[in-house]
Amino acid sequence: MYSKAYFEITNVCNKNCSFCPGTNREKKFVSVDEFNIVTDKLVGITKYLYLHIMGEPTLHPNLVDFLKIAKKK
Repeated sequence: MYSKAYFEITNVCNKNCSFCPGTNREKKFVSVDEFNIVTDKLVGITKYLYLHIMGEPTLHPNLVDFLKIAKKK
């Protein structure tokens, strides 16, 4: 079992932090279906789920839904 898993739900960011290398990837928000597929695979193998890597997760329009889904799982 892993203690934590990181899941980038978006790579969109409205900040310009000096420590961030940024990304040239196409801007994307994970869909609810994609979120369910990935989190189903994480059930039982991680204790904590972190919803960020490069993007700003609070910009995601489905963040509240994602938190509810993750809590249930």
